[in-house]
Amino acid sequence: MAGGDELTLLGFWGSPFVLRVRLALSFKGLSYQYVEEDLKNKSELLLRSNPVHKKVPVLIHNGKPICETQIILQYLDEVYGGNGPSLLPADPYDRARARFWAAYIDDKLLSSFLMTSKGKTDEERAEGRRQSSAAAEDLEEALKECSKGRPFFGGDSVGYLDVVLGGFVPWLRLIDRSTGSKQFDVGKTPLLAAWLEHFGSLDAAKAVMPDLERLVAASKMRQAYGVPSSEERDSAAALGATAKRHLRGDADLLVALGSPTGNGAIAPTTAGSRAGKQPWSRRRDDCGQAKSINLIAPRQPYYYPAIKLSLSHPQKGKSSPPPTIDQKEFENLGSGDLEAPAMAGGDDLKLLGMWASPFVLRVKLALCLKGLSYEYVEEDLGNKSELLLKSNPVHKAVPVLIHGGKPVCESSVILQYIDEAFAGAGPSLLPADPYDRAIARFWAAYIDDKMLAAWNQASRGKTEEEKAEGMKQSLATVETMEGALRDCGKGKPFFGGDSAGYVDVVLGGLLGWVRAHLELQGVNSFDPERTPLLAAWAECFWSLEAVEPVMPDVSRLVEFGKMLQARQAAAAAATGAAGN
Repeated sequence: MAGGDELTLLGFWGSPFVLRVRLALSFKGLSYQYVEEDLKNKSELLLRSNPVHKKVPVLIHNGKPICETQIILQYLDEVYGGNGPSLLPADPYDRARARFWAAYIDDKLLSSFLMTSKGKTDEERAEGRRQSSAAAEDLEEALKECSKGRPFFGGDSVGYLDVVLGGFVPWLRLIDRSTGSKQFDVGKTPLLAAWLEHFGSLDAAKAVMPDLERLVAASKMRQAYGVPSSEERDSAAALGATAKRHLRGDADLLVALGSPTGNGAIAPTTAGSRAGKQPWSRRRDDCGQAKSINLIAPRQPYYYPAIKLSLSHPQKGKSSPPPTIDQKEFENLGSGDLEAPAMAGGDDLKLLGMWASPFVLRVKLALCLKGLSYEYVEEDLGNKSELLLKSNPVHKAVPVLIHGGKPVCESSVILQYIDEAFAGAGPSLLPADPYDRAIARFWAAYIDDKMLAAWNQASRGKTEEEKAEGMKQSLATVETMEGALRDCGKGKPFFGGDSAGYVDVVLGGLLGWVRAHLELQGVNSFDPERTPLLAAWAECFWSLEAVEPVMPDVSRLVEFGKMLQARQAAAAAATGAAGN
């Protein structure tokens, strides 16, 4: 293949995620060195290049490592835009759709495949087949919508979604052979069945596809011995981690931060904060000038009930109380009096949200930092509006941003859409340099995939051992983010440098609940002694003029959480009584 820059790919032959990167490189016509990793004895290069996850794939470009499959794909498309077909569409809305469906493939389709092939009981495997069928039908509609009658998700040529789904082609065929039924059945999903044949016949795809018989042999060996090889365990762990990405339910996150069991401590509170001194008390003078803060550590058209709301803001110097959470409570306590502050803006923007959702807050933060005006519609999640159900028929969840009548779903997708569609408004959220963008996307994904998962386990683990492990992981993830802030901020107040950027907004959406957690449990996630950079960052971010007006009232979050904790405790007690 043609190529210029030095590209090295660290991978494992049986990984569908590594295959995605190989497909992208092949379609782009890029030459690269491939290094097969022994996952029983990982190389120093792998451990050094991906110290956070220690997983493949890793693409090394001129000495700089890029990790995580979808991040690598976007990086390749941005750096090598002139090579081969563009993977992501040029239009920001079409790019948002591609990102949405790529996440769907990893979050829904993959998890159902795993349940189908690895379920421990007949019932689990049957449920996996049911979910696989439902996910395939959703993707059939996505293909119809994106392809517009042409053979690929990308139209006449392969695109981002084709590569993301294409990584699973050998595994699809393996499951078909082992189950005796087609995952993409021509009778139920004719477009996907035709896509599978078209994609598999492309020379650039065939050149990098793993041998199906080798996959079959590896699968039979695992079944015969009953214990997977270390290569399979690593690959399965990667599959499972990807399938569990993105906590879909805000309630899960709120429970994690509210820590209803009282055992969700992330870091001990300092003696000063216990004495009543709030570690987040805002000092605008300090945060207004980065130089005044020492950020260097001593050594990271349906009708619907449009409920107008007016934001309640925390007042300076006023302490607040924190929360507890149950799904039903979370869904029904949506009303408040919130109204988006008036700002400069042009296009017709409408945000469907729920006041306590940190994911909705992320979108509000991005809109405010960009100086965009929008209509905010508070959703009653116990009685979702027709507009929400129509705008997000797949997940039926908030946030949804509607721009000129077109809905964009999923907070991370929305943030990137806002940055691309309104590039001329306000500061850019993502950096201009493709490598810096890849790093920002990596840390944003880490927050959702690792930090939130650890917080959730610390508060909702089924046993004390699970909770203790969650607490240990929570401490580790926060310390990792401290390092990320040190590396990304380079001594400046934000992950984005002198101004708040993408990672700041993603992490900033959690700040209300972090502070509520301190009030509820007496623990500070961003402890000034343990993570001084994050503690200073939290103060600076909250005090920004564009941020403060949309931050939730911490005392309100606390009361909300207490109510949910009480309901959870009552439900648990009722369940225990029934068991006796």
